Amino acid sequence: MSGLLWRAPPGKDEDLDLMPEAYPLLKQAEFLRNFCERNPGADYSDGVTELYLTLRAPPS
Repeated sequence: MSGLLWRAPPGKDEDLDLMPEAYPLLKQAEFLRNFCERNPGADYSDGVTELYLTLRAPPS
């Protein structure tokens, strides 16, 4: 995920919280496991991108 942030234009997602209280590391790991189980033909990096988009989404 750091690669996604590193390649982002200046000012984009600079304040993105990668470990919000609502999405701690164990929940993020579970997200990636579930993504990989549901998408066996996808790359792990696809799951990381989906997680990144989830973290960027406004809180619901």
